[in-house]
Amino acid sequence: MESLEELAREKFSPLSEAEVRVAQHASDGRVADCSELGGGDDPAKADTWPAARNVRADLIRWLCIDRKAREQVDPRGVWIQGARITGDLDLSFTNVLFPLALLRCRVEQLLIVQGAKMTTLSLAGSWTGPIFADGLNVEGALFLRNAFHAEGEVRLLGATVGSNLEASGGAFNNPKGYALKANHIKVGGSVFMKPELSAEGEIQNAFTAAGEVRLLGASIGGNLDAEGGTFKNLKSDRSPNSTGQALSADLVEVAGSVFLSNGFSAEGEVVLLGATIGGNLGAQGGTFKNLKFDKDPRSGYALSADGIKVRGSVFLRGFIAVGPVRLLGAEVTGQLVVDDVWLEAVDLDSAYITGPFHWRNIHKDHKDRKDPKYRKDRHPDFPNKEWNPNLKLTNAKVGALLDQAASWPEKGRLILDGFIYDRIAAGPTEAKVPTDAKVPIDAKVPIDAKVPIDAKTRLRWLHLQPDWLGFRPQPYEQLIAVLQRMGHEHQVAEVAIAKQKDLYERGDLGWWGKVRSWVLYLVVGYGYEPWRAFLGIFLLIAVGSGVFSYAHSANVLVPSDKEAYTEYEKSKMENLPPYYPGFHAPFYSLDVVLPFDLGQKSSWRLIERWPGDCAYWGCESYSLFQLVVGWVLLLVAAAVPAGFIKKG
Repeated sequence: MESLEELAREKFSPLSEAEVRVAQHASDGRVADCSELGGGDDPAKADTWPAARNVRADLIRWLCIDRKAREQVDPRGVWIQGARITGDLDLSFTNVLFPLALLRCRVEQLLIVQGAKMTTLSLAGSWTGPIFADGLNVEGALFLRNAFHAEGEVRLLGATVGSNLEASGGAFNNPKGYALKANHIKVGGSVFMKPELSAEGEIQNAFTAAGEVRLLGASIGGNLDAEGGTFKNLKSDRSPNSTGQALSADLVEVAGSVFLSNGFSAEGEVVLLGATIGGNLGAQGGTFKNLKFDKDPRSGYALSADGIKVRGSVFLRGFIAVGPVRLLGAEVTGQLVVDDVWLEAVDLDSAYITGPFHWRNIHKDHKDRKDPKYRKDRHPDFPNKEWNPNLKLTNAKVGALLDQAASWPEKGRLILDGFIYDRIAAGPTEAKVPTDAKVPIDAKVPIDAKVPIDAKTRLRWLHLQPDWLGFRPQPYEQLIAVLQRMGHEHQVAEVAIAKQKDLYERGDLGWWGKVRSWVLYLVVGYGYEPWRAFLGIFLLIAVGSGVFSYAHSANVLVPSDKEAYTEYEKSKMENLPPYYPGFHAPFYSLDVVLPFDLGQKSSWRLIERWPGDCAYWGCESYSLFQLVVGWVLLLVAAAVPAGFIKKG
């Protein structure tokens, strides 16, 4: 039987030295190392390689599809290192029964593997042009790592990879289009788009993508790991002066975690709309930058993750975002940690966070720039950028709230209407807050500052909302409910009264509603301070004691009984009959207020000494005033415990 080399000579004679090595080693499963034929080992400089290193693409295709040839290929496959592959390598719709590896090779023309079935495909360290691999089915792993470099689009639409998609240390360069387009790809293992490190932990080969990386609707059985990767898409279809989408993974399903952390850098929008993540979303130490579009109000988002579902936690620690971060309608089973960050805005409208929401150590400029105490907080990578973040929590729901007063947004940059939180996690304490998404979820780190829970501070928090919102009762009612659940009843009254004051000032009450609100505030503190009514009654009685004491001394307040009055008048208003009760100003004043008789008001009466007696009319008017006001105060004070006037 003819050897594989003899068959190759019959088909492709004459063979180059590299092709001879490929034919020889394909039959014994060893690597055909062509780098020994001169010209160096860098595929970026393959133009300087001698012709002896050329391997025709048709020869590789022949090894894969010719029945006689492939029967002699060792099960370990075809391994070619340091060769220059000439011509289009077209393996579309083929069934390659053995591994195919092009290591540190230069593929000069197209690489086409559309619809192909392969056991393993490795392009580790190779330089290629565009790659068309739509519908590719790889039973094992797909290797685009170890300084792999592609000039042009790499397409993997609808591809299937049984194990990992390894792109660590790869470079995908297509700045005017898609660097990597892998919509609806199915990966049984993990997807790696990160730097490769040396044994000493130094970056040996960076991962870079110039152009959009698109993974729409992808399904990943392990992790999506882009830790330390660099993604740039400096071109937008909508504006020549803005960035586009750097990483698009709408509707992606990741069984493990997503890592956009520890040196991850994106120039352009990172999109995770409707994504499903079985583990954590970690963006700690990541930088997300997206220039704003000129006229499009929807543009400029650094991270868009509306409708994302994360079964673990979301970590934005040490995070930088130039452009808003959107998590509208997000569902997070664990925690949402925003800590030690530089950002412009976070929108959590309708988000649902089962665990705690951390908002701490937020870098921002403090106070008015005209204030001599104005302090700039600048990031060294963005020395001229001002940081005054917005936080929108409209209709969001979280388990516990852990925040800091120093990290709250400035006035007008916080929206709390509809925000629901089960409790305020008052500290100092220890909380389960991993510093890294890869740290076990029960790792503990100390919370370094007390979470404010007193009513005065929390009211200042509520009042940071913009004035244009007008009166919104829900933020007050939510704070009241939480304080009650936490047993801080002494703080509830202050918040409830502040709510009614805000309603009075900014609500639509009408003139009668404002009068009613004002009276209820003065009399019983909107039901939370009924002692005000009793204090009012006490003051009325005290003032009345003075008024009626004066009336008695001025002979305007005299006995009601005719015989007693006659004798009293004869004695020049000094003596009473022995049987007649004496006058006591405090008790008379009390008798005016009370609905029952103590014997003073029935025994003594006011008289007009002469027509137009000012003392009489003054005391009579005050007596009527004290009677009416006193009765009102008594009724209102009794209505609170009876439930006719409800708190708030």
